[in-house]
Amino acid sequence: MIRVRIADLLRLGHSKRRIAAELGRHPSTITRELNRHRDSQGLYLPRTADHDARLQRARPKTHKLANPRLRALVQRKLNRFWSPDEICGWMRKTYPDDPTMRLSPETIYRALLLREHDGLHKRYASKLRTGRRIRKTRRRTRTGQSSRIRNMTMIATTPPFCARNVFPRMKRS
Repeated sequence: MIRVRIADLLRLGHSKRRIAAELGRHPSTITRELNRHRDSQGLYLPRTADHDARLQRARPKTHKLANPRLRALVQRKLNRFWSPDEICGWMRKTYPDDPTMRLSPETIYRALLLREHDGLHKRYASKLRTGRRIRKTRRRTRTGQSSRIRNMTMIATTPPFCARNVFPRMKRS
């Protein structure tokens, strides 16, 4: 429905900013939509755009590491104790024109951590510098709780005069 409105507003000669304002979207969202779904003549076709977007969203997607050449490269670099960031940077420099040889570090971590049928074997996780398969979240501490102040007094429970006495105004020079 929104894509049809975009096409109609374009035919009426509205600018991308005006279309964005009318639809309540950011102008860059409209620009990306138009750039992504134009045909060879530069026309925006909303039905084709909708179909293409539906195909892109389709799940389950094939895993990037299902490519045997890419998978072998990642495994070889992990065996040499390279980090996923180093692997991705090296691949970007080595294969600049080949989009099939591009990965994000997150893809490698997920392949190590989730290990579905397209994932990497757990022995490669031991090659990571941390040596563990499961990443720690920031909030997890040794006690299993996020950092909290013990016996904390809420500001709402303190008398109003107390706050003024604790933090006296400093003179500015």
